[in-house]
Amino acid sequence: MAYEMKCPLCGQEMKVDVETEAEALKLILDEGVKHVQEAHKDLPMDEGMLKQLIQTNMKKT
Repeated sequence: MAYEMKCPLCGQEMKVDVETEAEALKLILDEGVKHVQEAHKDLPMDEGMLKQLIQTNMKKT
């Protein structure tokens, strides 16, 4: 199954192809942490906030 998430700030897409939604969340979270550190380093967002944002916006494609 494929899942995707677009960064609400810049529109960068993060896509993964996995077996479960839990795997998708973990992989997109890992990628999202890197993305925030690189592209939005001035944004005060911890991993818990990012996880909640991803859970809300991640879509099965």
